Amino acid sequence: MPEDDLRRDGLVLADTPGRTPLVDPAVQHVDVCDLDYNRLGKIATHVVRAIEQEQFRRWTKNEVRQLLRDALDTGRLAIDRLQAKLLNDV
Repeated sequence: MPEDDLRRDGLVLADTPGRTPLVDPAVQHVDVCDLDYNRLGKIATHVVRAIEQEQFRRWTKNEVRQLLRDALDTGRLAIDRLQAKLLNDV
């Protein structure tokens, strides 16, 4: 979802490191702050709009597995940060 659209809707965004095993600096994570019932509704509206405009991608389990393997092979994924269940699957 475009950050400008979210900000125009009065949502407060903050860049955060996120909780992810990815060590790639290109990985971007943004939190929506000060969430309440009204702001959650605004986010839901943006999600619905994205789905209606087909601005999403579904991944198969095998595609995700391959992405994770590639990230491990290139050093963009910290193996020691992966959950045991996921590590066994990859």
